[in-house]
Amino acid sequence: MEKEDEVDLSVLHQKLIEEGIEHSYEQHPAAVREPDAAAILGRKYHPVGSHQIRIKEGNISIIRGMASFGLFELYGGRFDCDRFDIEEDVIEALKGKEL
Repeated sequence: MEKEDEVDLSVLHQKLIEEGIEHSYEQHPAAVREPDAAAILGRKYHPVGSHQIRIKEGNISIIRGMASFGLFELYGGRFDCDRFDIEEDVIEALKGKEL
């Protein structure tokens, strides 16, 4: 079996709280709608990850999973599926973009 891509968003969620960036941390709708997708693909985790972060201002969604190769993927607002390696880069991008 191939290496699983990273899916955890909890550290980013905590850093967003610390930075005062309003957001929600919720189950990804695709993971709710298709809970068996990971098993069908022979994976441990859902392709888009189990959760997503939605930045309230700017209508931005952040996912992390097989679909984003384990990177943080931001889309919506001024982001067009931009990918980042680490939480700090996501925060910097959010602060640097007009939301």
